Amino acid sequence: RVAEVLRITRLSAILRAYASDADAVAAFYRRGDVADAPMRRPEILCVVPSPDLQAYVREVLRQGGYHVMTTGNLVDALTLLTAVHPKLVIVGGDVRPANEVGIAKEFFGVADRLPVVELPADFSSHDAGAAGRELVERVRGILGA
Repeated sequence: RVAEVLRITRLSAILRAYASDADAVAAFYRRGDVADAPMRRPEILCVVPSPDLQAYVREVLRQGGYHVMTTGNLVDALTLLTAVHPKLVIVGGDVRPANEVGIAKEFFGVADRLPVVELPADFSSHDAGAAGRELVERVRGILGA
């Protein structure tokens, strides 16, 4: 219905409709329009509930030369995982047991086919410098430099 409304109103020339969230996210990372800056496909998907911890992990790994996507919930994480196909998944230690069985089971059913790094539940209380270095070393051990 949305695609039909866009076609009738002639907005389909500037807006696209997709069958699913995953299709829309995948199209975003595939886009190659001249006006668009090239998007680097994320290598790592990080799923931790805390926005502060998301920002920390993203920045530490960015400085290590990696491109990271972060999210705080498994619904969005599953969409990103299936649309973008990262090479590695990082999850907070409280993510696996703390979510609904259905979505957690579905997410980890897909994620566990990839290398998964589980952060300790108390990761945010570790020394920031040491924890960051250790995380980058673990990622390098899996993905390389």
